[in-house]
Amino acid sequence: MNDIFWLTIGMAAVTYLGRISGYWFILFFKPKEKMQAFLRLVPGTLFMAMIAPQLFNSGWIGWLSGAIIFILAKKTNNMFIALIVGTAIFVGLQAVIV
Repeated sequence: MNDIFWLTIGMAAVTYLGRISGYWFILFFKPKEKMQAFLRLVPGTLFMAMIAPQLFNSGWIGWLSGAIIFILAKKTNNMFIALIVGTAIFVGLQAVIV
């Protein structure tokens, strides 16, 4: 087998170990109440850390799409649908306007 194959297998193993180690850790060490509250908020903050810079640099079309995503996510309680609709609006407006 070539080096690329083994490199891919190694990266997959490291990724898997990184993901599963958090679950393993939680099984044996129960976090305190404050830590549990923090962990519930982490996915949203990580998502915003990835999205906010793009939103700031995307102009009014990005801001409009971001607002629509926020409103749909709040109303439907479904982030997946909100992201699909917001992305479709963003792409559609980019195609028409730009």
